[in-house]
Amino acid sequence: MIAIEVTEVQAFDVLLTSGKNITASVNKLCQSLIRRGRAAPYSHASIFLTPFLLAESDVNPGVVLTNLFGACPDPHTNAGFSSVQQPRIVSRSDGAKVRLFALLPGVDAACIRRYKPIDGIDVREFVRLTHHLTSVLAGSYLAQYPALIRLAGTAGIISASVLTVLEQVGAVFKEKGITGPFCSELVTILLAAANSAILKELGMPENVAPSDIHHAQLFRTIVESNDSNELAGQEFEGV
Repeated sequence: MIAIEVTEVQAFDVLLTSGKNITASVNKLCQSLIRRGRAAPYSHASIFLTPFLLAESDVNPGVVLTNLFGACPDPHTNAGFSSVQQPRIVSRSDGAKVRLFALLPGVDAACIRRYKPIDGIDVREFVRLTHHLTSVLAGSYLAQYPALIRLAGTAGIISASVLTVLEQVGAVFKEKGITGPFCSELVTILLAAANSAILKELGMPENVAPSDIHHAQLFRTIVESNDSNELAGQEFEGV
């Protein structure tokens, strides 16, 4: 099982994962084709609102919140994350330091990246951004994941008008209600609301794929996943 350290995670960090299910495989294949064979290492993106609470858009429930502790009273929370099924936190004591790890079943790779334009903001700005991003997120909460045809839009081959018609037709057949953003689109929307520099590098949110965030210069990698059997330190029962 894959584990990733979350000890140093901050709000607005981005979690990229590569799932093992069919949707994840299709997502990575589409990204690779769009980028003319360039490898697509990640199939899903979500954003930390707190060190243990993720906002994400997933295939079945749509835009939801995922609590890594798995103890949120919101009935919709943890309904999603097809790439991370029933995540949980474990702790390890490494000398005088306690380190926290999120176990990610159903994932074969993961990394956490930090958006540099808002790294190191002061407390007052952090509170303002948290309020603002929460308001932006509320506009999409529980909106359903769009049809996979949306991925074709990132290639720039299908025009926006044609894509809209195709999505509307797909929504009718799948009996979807309000269609929301897909995973990396949601992340880009939220980060652009905090600082628009991401739009200059990656373009409009609907054209951004998880692997674009992985390659973007405006982000830096904080930590990468490893095998849960290789975690450093001794198991700690205090968490």
